[in-house]
Amino acid sequence: MAVQRVGGLVITLGLVAGGALPSFAKDVLLQVGVVQRFGDEDRDQLTISGVGNDDLTFTAVNNQGEKVTLQGKQGTIAISRRAVPRKLAEVLVLGDHATFETAEDDALRWQAQGIAVEVTQPGRWQVWAKRDVYDSPLVRRWLLADLQKQGYQLPYLESVLLDSKPQAMVVINGQSYPADRVTVTATKNQIQVTEGEKNFSMAVGYNSSPTPTAITPWSTMYRWKPISGA
Repeated sequence: MAVQRVGGLVITLGLVAGGALPSFAKDVLLQVGVVQRFGDEDRDQLTISGVGNDDLTFTAVNNQGEKVTLQGKQGTIAISRRAVPRKLAEVLVLGDHATFETAEDDALRWQAQGIAVEVTQPGRWQVWAKRDVYDSPLVRRWLLADLQKQGYQLPYLESVLLDSKPQAMVVINGQSYPADRVTVTATKNQIQVTEGEKNFSMAVGYNSSPTPTAITPWSTMYRWKPISGA
């Protein structure tokens, strides 16, 4: 079973059946579904169900490391707002981009200069100086001043006042469980995910903004049904 992690919350689609993953002699064309900005709205939700009459196993782990395992034919990932102590979050933005591809190219250029970075999507795609490396106002300002001295004019500091954060909730059989990590397994090797009228197979994880983003792990996608109706 493959695990895809992006920031905090991870929902991994796994397989119960044993055996090694099949090998392929040539490249495989994959259809990948992405739900961006999931969690921007408190009403956002994804419904995960088994195919046919298949039961799913949901294992949810909260931020205290407490684990609960439940079974059901369907579960929902919903968003709840959790209050946090008010604080000013500051980041050093190295670049703003319209697409992930241009942001990734920019990130690689900064990395080639020895700067640790992360690609985020708080609104537009952005490249940030990695927060757990440049983790103090003094260090961020030192880096910004050094970049400006080298002639870079685009990097800038950005501050956001935080007083709440989105909390993913797993809803199964009418019961809600806060979760920073969720694993979903199916015995029939297929899981149906519904967001509005779109159906596809995927995994879900928080991005660095820190709202969640839904993504598909490459290593498991070819064992799942291709996207339909997306």
